[in-house]
Order: sequence, then C-alpha cells, then structure tokens
Amino acid sequence: MSAASVFEFFAQSFAPSLGTFVLTFLHNPLWFSIFIGPVLALLYTELLRYKLIRGAGQRVQLCFNGKSLNWRQCYALVVAGTLSHFFYEILFEENGTTPIYQWILSTGYWEHIDNPAADYIVWIMFIIVLGALCVGFLFLHSEFYVATPAKRLLRTVQLLVCVCFAYCLYLYVRVYLVKPRQPAVGEEADLGVLVFTGVFVFLPLLLCLWSCGCLNSQGYGTGNGEGILIA
Repeated sequence: MSAASVFEFFAQSFAPSLGTFVLTFLHNPLWFSIFIGPVLALLYTELLRYKLIRGAGQRVQLCFNGKSLNWRQCYALVVAGTLSHFFYEILFEENGTTPIYQWILSTGYWEHIDNPAADYIVWIMFIIVLGALCVGFLFLHSEFYVATPAKRLLRTVQLLVCVCFAYCLYLYVRVYLVKPRQPAVGEEADLGVLVFTGVFVFLPLLLCLWSCGCLNSQGYGTGNGEGILIA
C-alpha cells in the first residue's frame, strides 16, 4: 500500500475529491519522486543519525550514530524504491491498460511488416552492438586495462549505458521517424521493453549501488568518507 493510497483512505471521510486528486497526482513515479521523495529522504536522513544500542541493565537506548547516509544517498534509495514499486503496478494493474504499458506494446506493432533480414541496416546495427559489447568487455576486464575493481565496474556500467542508448536511438528512428515504421529486429517491442527495463529495473539497481558508494572510481564507501562494513 502506497502513501498516496493511505492518504486517500483517510481523506474519504472529509474530502473524497481531494483524496482522489492526490492519489491520481502522486500515483506516478515522476511526481512521487519530485514531491514526496525529498521529504522522505530528509526523514530517513535524520532517523539514520541515531541508532539503538543495548546498555547497562539490558536497556535499549537511543544514541547518536555519527555515521550515516547523507540526503542525496537517501533520496537515491527512495527513488529506487519508487521505481521498483511502479514496476509491478505498470505490469499488473488496471488489466494492462496503464498508459506506459500500452506504449510498450505500441512500439512492437506494425501494419506492414517487411523481412528485417533483407535490410542491411539491421545487420550493420547488430554487428556494431555485438562488437562494441564484446570488445569493450574484453578490454575492460583484461590485463591491458589497469584499474581497481570498482573502476572496472564503473566503466562496465558506462559501456552498457552507452551501447543501450545508441541501440534505443536506432529503434526510435526505425519506429517513429521512418515512414512507414519498420521493425527493428523481428516484431518484438524492443524499444518499449528496453526503456521500461532500463528505467524500472536497472536504474533502481544503479541508484542502490551509487548510494552505498559501489560506483565510486576510488573505491567503496558511503560518500561521507567512511567505508561500509558488511558483516
């Protein structure tokens, strides 16, 4: 149950229209991250400054922690949680009639489907994408590239993002700029699936990695100059 749904439930008794409006407005990953995300991040930042410890006489005391995530790191985690939450809602709510889900399906529909194997542009793009990934991975994880494991991870993520962006740009041209629209590779909704997966699956993972310092080229840490100890 989301925060907007809870607000709507309590608002039904005194202002049903207000509750419905808030739910409609905030039941969106973008608006929730912009308006509710900063407040939740500030709350989490303050709460993480303290910790519960067991003192004398087995009493639990609230003490100042001193080491915690900063506001930007908490906000990244809030956005990651928001996107992960809407991943399921987009796919499994409203009987598949959500606007984003309908757009994903629309990128895979063509009235006139030609044979994509006969189009040399498809083969050129396939060779470029596969070659960039293979050559990039081999170089980044070979002895010729001297770097720390954290820097290798960062460069690998950058390689994947660049290749995926180039392929999505190619798909956009084929679907929206070429008249009549042409299938990129087969009849799959590659553009919609890649954008949806990138935003609602991989972006939350990257935000979580960044919040704990795993994408810092210098090494692992919290971003406050303190490392993370995983026991």
